[in-house]
Amino acid sequence: MKTISDDGSKLTINNGVQFQNWSQRLNKYELKTPAGLTLCNAHSLCNVTSYIHTSEILGWHFPKGKYDRPPDNFAAFMVESREVNELYEKKFSAIYEDWELLKEGRFNSKKFNSAAEAKAGVYSPMELHELLSYGFNLWVQCEDASKFVTEANILKDIVKELVLNERPVVASCTVVGFGHVVSLVGVEYDLNDVESYYTMGAHMKTRDIVRAKSFKKASSSETENCMQQFLWDACNPTDGCAIYPSSIIIDDPYGQQPSSRNNLPKYSADSSGNDNFIDYRKDFVPKYKSLGNTSIKWAHFFKTGARTN
Repeated sequence: MKTISDDGSKLTINNGVQFQNWSQRLNKYELKTPAGLTLCNAHSLCNVTSYIHTSEILGWHFPKGKYDRPPDNFAAFMVESREVNELYEKKFSAIYEDWELLKEGRFNSKKFNSAAEAKAGVYSPMELHELLSYGFNLWVQCEDASKFVTEANILKDIVKELVLNERPVVASCTVVGFGHVVSLVGVEYDLNDVESYYTMGAHMKTRDIVRAKSFKKASSSETENCMQQFLWDACNPTDGCAIYPSSIIIDDPYGQQPSSRNNLPKYSADSSGNDNFIDYRKDFVPKYKSLGNTSIKWAHFFKTGARTN
């Protein structure tokens, strides 16, 4: 959904506005060793929860399972699937062996001093991005339902997906010292600042549109044309002309994410993670993988599914 603020200064595109995000805190799936050491629980299921939220927005159906909530059923599938485990062993043989030992309550004493230390050094299938995408495609029985890439261009790939294709994206970040996975659902542009990103002679039409605040002044059809021209330029940067969002809109399965915009020192468990606005330069660029990279990020892209309504 595209909206323009009353004063014409903000343009917001939010693809998840009609959806309340799934909370990983409500997940029930849990995996423990025979001795009772927890390997997976709600606190570590941001990955499957963000996958469910993002794909739900895009209309995907989810297989039934022994749990009431799709994130739990997806988590169980990831751990139990023969195909996922075969790929795990093939692609990541060293840590796969450690993971299998740990599930049995054992660990490699040449590498670790305790099971707790081993836990910190291994990963569940959900925590390996390539396996997460592969497992989801198996689970929904569509081989290209999702795709994970490590070199997604921020403007040409991720922002384009959000504003032109109107599809959310799953991304990985590091927040308050921990790895995390969230849904990117939209962007916000500060039209007062956008003008400075244009150079003389480049995209003159769009620059003039923004300068004149034509989004609000024009007729409805002209407004849509102006907006589409602006968004097209934003997703197709040329030399000397790159238009960046002022904020990225995220749906965070753990709660309200600490950012420069809210000055929270830690996660707010009492506040919804839905529609969090994080500053593009201060939060998205430094905290989202690849950390600090100003042009390339990791991203999970999705096809549109068969809608249920």
